[in-house]
Amino acid sequence: DWAVAKIIATEEDQLSALRVEHGRPVLLHDGGHPHGPRRSTRFSTFPEHGHPIIERHRISLQHLGDRVGWSARWPAWVPDGDGETIPAASGPTMLLAGLRCLVAARLGPTVDVPQELAP
Repeated sequence: DWAVAKIIATEEDQLSALRVEHGRPVLLHDGGHPHGPRRSTRFSTFPEHGHPIIERHRISLQHLGDRVGWSARWPAWVPDGDGETIPAASGPTMLLAGLRCLVAARLGPTVDVPQELAP
């Protein structure tokens, strides 16, 4: 969720509004005012938060079925600058695969997260 929030904050030129509070990433409204309203960043938990992001970034998904030995049943693709699509990530659910694809395409295979969020 941190990486997706970072992408959204960067797109909206609000990177300074990205914080960690109570062990979760949050996006502050009102230009990052510390006592202002917060935006939910539970993109991987709530489809109503994650699916619009997947749609906005035109991420394509395909279900591979319940094949034996496949832990990642949803491969995801993202369009590149030339209109082609490239495989970027996969996951056990459509939501996780789509968000992983966005993160891999925008931030690369390794993402630094704040120490407060590290396991």
